[in-house]
Amino acid sequence: MPVLLTSSYSQELTHLAFSPAAGTLLKTGTTPSGGSMSWLSLSPVDPALLVGTNETAQGEVRAFRIALRGEEVSLTPEGGVQSTAGHSPAHHKVLEDGSAVLAANYMTGTLITIPLSPSGLQAPTTPLLKFPFIGPGPNPGRQESSHPHEVFQRSGSEVLIPDLGADKIWRLAPSATGWEIGGEIPLPPGSGPRHVQVVASDLYVLNELNNSLSHYTLPQALGTSASLHSSLPCTLLETKGGAAELLLHPSGGYLYATNRDSKHPKGDTVAIFKLQASLLALGAKEAKWVKEVHTGLVHIRGAVIREYEGKVYLVAAGKDGGGVKAFEVTEGGEDLKEVAQVDVENVTGFVWL
Repeated sequence: MPVLLTSSYSQELTHLAFSPAAGTLLKTGTTPSGGSMSWLSLSPVDPALLVGTNETAQGEVRAFRIALRGEEVSLTPEGGVQSTAGHSPAHHKVLEDGSAVLAANYMTGTLITIPLSPSGLQAPTTPLLKFPFIGPGPNPGRQESSHPHEVFQRSGSEVLIPDLGADKIWRLAPSATGWEIGGEIPLPPGSGPRHVQVVASDLYVLNELNNSLSHYTLPQALGTSASLHSSLPCTLLETKGGAAELLLHPSGGYLYATNRDSKHPKGDTVAIFKLQASLLALGAKEAKWVKEVHTGLVHIRGAVIREYEGKVYLVAAGKDGGGVKAFEVTEGGEDLKEVAQVDVENVTGFVWL
């Protein structure tokens, strides 16, 4: 039976057991997490090591050791708590080799590298990276300064940072002092890039401020410009919020973009895009808008997708209403069917154990 952990704007993580056969999501426990642990991830080399960022004014990163017995989970703090030396770390990434955690401070526009060992988080030994953007941007209320919103490792030698404030994707390369900016990809003014997915050389960018999905060919050389092929709307509804999470189907053939705050009686939507051969760019796969699925959730912030026993499931949460819902991905990837729900408040993200 799949087990999930939820992050939230509260003081604890919630443990969930999901039974597709029974059509149930059940709360099985909680773990104290410190304030507003809004993003969780697992170490790629040690899946029993959980890392979470506390999105607070004095940002922190914590690690936990996972013990899983059937559907029961226990989390034990692993090592000390490390400061992110910044305000509101909204996202982090455990590097592919498990050597460090990169945490992006949303409000202060910085990135910190925190070493990671089998015994937990270690004190940083390299300086903060400051993203060189001076605002305001076209949306002065949201783009007054740099706002890095995700840390995405494309490969062992490159990290992508969508910067909502700067309308850029920063391309980072390793250096003697940690990570340095090796290039940048400009986004349409006022788009507000939030999260990305990369499939081969195709870069798909989910833009929060204008609810769009942009498609680029990502060049190998960090300092060369990228080609924008398309920018498609993620919703046909009026919203005051914006797109939040971008998920890739396990087959690599579909993208799922969550939308927020539509005020629609059927709740916020998940937009489904099919990746198909581009007619304009040789070798590229363009995103074709398929449909929107209403979820009954309010303010979708966190979502996860995973294959289990031959079927694919998407689990999403309404931070402001609707709880957590599990959907079976149907029609080969082109639709969603609700199969389970449980009431949990303020959920911001997931890990699927």
